[in-house]
Amino acid sequence: METNHRSFLAAFGLSGFANFAFRLAAIGQLLGFETIYISGADTYRLLFPAGSYPLLDPLLSTEATEILHTGLEADRTAKIGFIAQTPEALRNLNFCQYGGVTNCGKCSKCVRTYVAFLLNGIENFPFEQPINLSQVEKVSIVINEQAEFFECFKASAIERGMLDLAKVLGRRLVRYQFRKLFSQIETVYFPAIEKLRGKRWPADDLYVSVNVFPRYSDQVSMEFYRQQLRSESFQQEQHEIGTVYR
Repeated sequence: METNHRSFLAAFGLSGFANFAFRLAAIGQLLGFETIYISGADTYRLLFPAGSYPLLDPLLSTEATEILHTGLEADRTAKIGFIAQTPEALRNLNFCQYGGVTNCGKCSKCVRTYVAFLLNGIENFPFEQPINLSQVEKVSIVINEQAEFFECFKASAIERGMLDLAKVLGRRLVRYQFRKLFSQIETVYFPAIEKLRGKRWPADDLYVSVNVFPRYSDQVSMEFYRQQLRSESFQQEQHEIGTVYR
């Protein structure tokens, strides 16, 4: 199933990271699943506000679909180690950011998972494009959650005596901290630069293509956006998925 939900949010300046659990829950409910498991990216030790949270995800359940948040007992490295116990599961593991049939070996998620492979002694995973430590040092760290991943990787590398890997991860983290500092300075002292970086989004991105049965407040909002885009065609499908528990 495909949705333009991410670009729809971006058109209004909203980060997909802030509400991706809602997207997963909506898709699962539209498909009619009785139970949906949303995998925890972090651990209990590293929990912080995000678009998916163990106390909030179950509140997205309806009388037709139960939403469960799971997997917080293990970090990414431990999860890969568990999967590696079943060779068939490891061969069919797909984690690519671009959602293709194969794992590209270029996106940040592929590179992060490659590090977890190294920490588990897995060096022959079939990426579409082979990865090495130089790509790890170039991978982009954009948000604090990604930095937390690398902090955990670094600690695991030191614990396992993989000092070359630990140094690469350390340099990547230092660059992220410097970039974060400069961004904060720019935001505070040069706000005009932030405005110049604003993007214009295509009109098609102003409507989400996965829809649920709208509440009154949703109908008011959608009518407002229709008035803004009178020249654009708009089709809306309604799906009854049940009532969200409160």
